[in-house]
Amino acid sequence: MPNSLFRTKKISAILSEGGDDAHGGSGLKRVLTVRDLTFLE
Repeated sequence: MPNSLFRTKKISAILSEGGDDAHGGSGLKRVLTVRDLTFLE
């Protein structure tokens, strides 16, 4: 269990997995609106 804290994954392995279709697949989606950003200040 102590080893799970410091697990790493190579970038090449992450890129080879590709996008996740359930989460857009083409990168990050915008979920914050102008109103949300205004309230963050």
